[in-house]
Amino acid sequence: MKYTKYIAGVMKSQGVPNLSSQGFAIIMNIIHIEGAMEGLRKMQQREKSVAAKHKYTVWLDDYTVKLEGLTWRLEPKKLVEQIITDIEFSVYKD
Repeated sequence: MKYTKYIAGVMKSQGVPNLSSQGFAIIMNIIHIEGAMEGLRKMQQREKSVAAKHKYTVWLDDYTVKLEGLTWRLEPKKLVEQIITDIEFSVYKD
């Protein structure tokens, strides 16, 4: 949950950034996916059978691909800067 923790820290220290609908949606999707992945990891740890553990691994892999698509594989700081910069650029561009 590295993105969620970073975003929460930014919001606590600097307040909520002014984002477009698209920027807000990206951040919310990241938070949702990381939360779902955390839940799947906890469920996976409780499982005893190899087949059930594998099922969770497949789901985690799917979520990992989705998360990488949303984050462009950037570190949290760079991602948030990119989202904010793109939003500011698009506001001034119009």
